[in-house]
Amino acid sequence: ELEVLVIRYEDLKTNPEQEFARAVRFLELPFSDDDVARAVEFSEFEKLKAQEAEHGFRERLMLSSQFFRSGQVGDGHHILTPEQQQRIVSVHGETMQALDYHLLSPLFIE
Repeated sequence: ELEVLVIRYEDLKTNPEQEFARAVRFLELPFSDDDVARAVEFSEFEKLKAQEAEHGFRERLMLSSQFFRSGQVGDGHHILTPEQQQRIVSVHGETMQALDYHLLSPLFIE
């Protein structure tokens, strides 16, 4: 059976070093506390956004002006239409509930 590790963005924002260490441990890679701290520092949102502005980001969709938007948890309710929010819930609601996302959070209220 395939083992899967789920890491939510919200948890990364709240406890980045703890969550990154959990991921590296899951992958059974050697690491030190300094390695984790350095990786977290280099992956800070503002640094990634600046790198994208300077060098681009290959994961960016062709129709998007940028890949990294705001980096804020729950900011999607400002960007997504109520119809888009409802579609997300209708397609992914069961998984979202399993991952402890609250379907009545501001992101999913019209």
